[in-house]
Amino acid sequence: MKKIKLLLSVILTASLLTGCANMHTHQWSEANYQSPSTCSICGLTRGNPLTADFDRYQLKADMQLNAGRTYHTICSESEDPTEGTVTVTSVSTGEPSDISGYENQTVTLTAVFSDAASNAAGFLYNYVITDFYDIESFEASFRYSEGNIHTFTVNYNGQDYDKCHVSVTTGSSEWLRKNDVYEKTVTVTWNLTVPQGYDGIVVGLRNSGIDNSGKYFIYEYYNETDFLLFRVNNHENGN
Repeated sequence: MKKIKLLLSVILTASLLTGCANMHTHQWSEANYQSPSTCSICGLTRGNPLTADFDRYQLKADMQLNAGRTYHTICSESEDPTEGTVTVTSVSTGEPSDISGYENQTVTLTAVFSDAASNAAGFLYNYVITDFYDIESFEASFRYSEGNIHTFTVNYNGQDYDKCHVSVTTGSSEWLRKNDVYEKTVTVTWNLTVPQGYDGIVVGLRNSGIDNSGKYFIYEYYNETDFLLFRVNNHENGN
């Protein structure tokens, strides 16, 4: 009798060790940018998360908080090349929004110009906002508003969030004399409302001299030299 009980125990243990495949039919979710395909019953996963567009197209959002970078653009009067120094000076994330399930994020950067070319002929700059994970869907959903509160949709953990929005404010100083040159500072601030914990918004500046005629998506005309990009709420960037 003891041998029979022992045999039954071994069979039961072996059955449990084989996992849940013998207990139910898996109900697989679609993979998303944060998670692979997952069984809604037991949590088993298969495959990998979807590949983010910034990884697929080898785009870089590598600006660091409080670390100045050289910005290449053109003069406003001559279109000659000119350079400035761009710094992400402040980042705020995680503040609850009035919209349930969303949070507010704010990013401010400054661009300082003082080279001979900008002193002689001014400068141009273009600011950028896009999505780390799905550039095309972001662009397709983006709606500009004359009231400066632009709306867009992102997909986070497999769910579409269509109440996202951003307002952008810019400002500039007067030309101030420093030693033998004049210096001017531009400030750009993005005020965002996105899903709680979302780390996919990318902001920054691009060279105003880029010819993107007939090109709609950033990966079609991206060049590392011509872009300075910062990924919001990405702790690798120090925020």
